[in-house]
Amino acid sequence: MEPLQIIWWSLVWVLMGIVLLVTFFLKRLWWKYGFAITGLVFIMAVGFSFVHPYWIDYQVEKKIELLDGYLEKNYPGETWEFKRVPHREEGYTHTNPYHIQVVFDNEPRFMYTYWVEDATDIYQSGGEWPEGWSGERGLHDEMEE
Repeated sequence: MEPLQIIWWSLVWVLMGIVLLVTFFLKRLWWKYGFAITGLVFIMAVGFSFVHPYWIDYQVEKKIELLDGYLEKNYPGETWEFKRVPHREEGYTHTNPYHIQVVFDNEPRFMYTYWVEDATDIYQSGGEWPEGWSGERGLHDEMEE
């Protein structure tokens, strides 16, 4: 279990404990509402934990479509490949899945990282250069110095 998941589930259990503790100070007539709220919190937490990775995948796919249009406009006639962070695999959950890496076919040793907010706010946020590279900037480098 990743640290973020431990924090998430700890907060859920604390919230459920607080609701149950408050419930026991209410009249017995109101206990069913306290238990219902506690159950609802638990069901929502499980639902969120199940849906969240799929929601990330959906958002990243939308961002890749926007980035593809941006690259077609700025680099007509060129081809590229997208690389995504495998955020569901062990060891990658600490990496931001919304950063999209692009490798251009005419510059395969360079990997450019893009950030996509919406259709009008797309920018290059970094990249990876070949090891030992001390030469000029890449052909598709949009980073400001």
